[in-house]
Amino acid sequence: MEINLAQLKGNCECGRNHSITTKTIIIEPHAIERILDVTEALELKSMGCIICDTNTKPYADAVAEKLSANLYIHKPVIVLEAGGLETSDKCVQEAEAEISPYVSWLVAAGSGTVHTITRFLANKMKIPFVSFPTAASTDGFAGTVNTMFWHGYVKTFTGIAPLAVIADTDIFMGAPYRSTAAGISETLGKYMALGDWQCGRLFLNEPFCDRIYELVKTAVDSVFDNLPAIHAGDVEAYETLMLSLLMSGVAMQMWGDSRPVSGGERQLAQFWDMCVINPKPAALQGEKIGVGLLTALRHCEKVLQISSPERKALEYDGMPQSVIKSKFGSMFETILKENQPDPMKSITPEMMVEKFPGLKQIVSSMPSVRKLRPYMQAAGCVTKMEGIGLSNEIIPDSLLLAPFVRRRFTIMRVLKLLKI
Repeated sequence: MEINLAQLKGNCECGRNHSITTKTIIIEPHAIERILDVTEALELKSMGCIICDTNTKPYADAVAEKLSANLYIHKPVIVLEAGGLETSDKCVQEAEAEISPYVSWLVAAGSGTVHTITRFLANKMKIPFVSFPTAASTDGFAGTVNTMFWHGYVKTFTGIAPLAVIADTDIFMGAPYRSTAAGISETLGKYMALGDWQCGRLFLNEPFCDRIYELVKTAVDSVFDNLPAIHAGDVEAYETLMLSLLMSGVAMQMWGDSRPVSGGERQLAQFWDMCVINPKPAALQGEKIGVGLLTALRHCEKVLQISSPERKALEYDGMPQSVIKSKFGSMFETILKENQPDPMKSITPEMMVEKFPGLKQIVSSMPSVRKLRPYMQAAGCVTKMEGIGLSNEIIPDSLLLAPFVRRRFTIMRVLKLLKI
């Protein structure tokens, strides 16, 4: 299938003029055969360079063969060591050191980490790139946001979206199923992100777009409905998963940041990655997001048990600086700076009581843990803390501290103003 993105561009009832950098999305068997025609149509005809890792090198070599007429530089394929590869300043520097200064466009041939590094470098070098995903594992293929470990702290950098995405079904279906299950979990995590976005509109009157909301929700629902077929290896179901992941990236492009597709579920994953109260998680990003989704949802569902919010509403007394300082240590000042201005200051107990029915409706509209967990387990997704190498004992501190990793208003953050 080839996706027409033109209908998603332009002026919208939300008041924004949505733009999309990506010109072409192709998801089909043997899609690699079209990469030369696509890149030439985009006028990417000289000095290209492919970034991959040691696991995806065979696919990068296959891409290089298809593009051989247009890759006439000394080192057209940059291979990063897969073991220990992460989205960090160190790995970016290693890749950058290998790239010829004459390169005028890049290809990311791999999964999430390769794409994040490529997207960061393309933005830094002010050159375009093309996405060639090798697993249906992440929403970052068509995205614009780079969340990276920069000198030990999780930072979010603005990146650029690919000019084209060429997703070869034969290739991404051949990836280890663990990667596919991680992609499922990352997709389902959007249920939390969408609820958090609605919460921001409810309490802070944050900008919101019904069109983007429906785009993302429809994509996520389509994956949920196809979970058994994906697990069974159905071709069309796999392509549905890849399309959903790519639509999340397109939603980022349309909105200008990751707000529609990233919320409390990802804050928990990022917090665990910072190793503030836990050892390094032994897990893929999507696996951490899936566990983060269920952890956040379970916490949010406590709202549904409250019948008298006026008895539960609290005065906001600011961020718990002493706890943050004791847990984050040298990152304390960075955390404080990230959370300024404090989005919670305007919320009074009276506002909480007034908005509580809307909050309850938002939580009620999201799938329950009771509903999601068995479907995720049947699809091979990780659903328990032990599955990412962590303990349930860190959940209370995780719920307390993770919302401060980013200044993003979430339901988890609002719940700090309720006695639950």
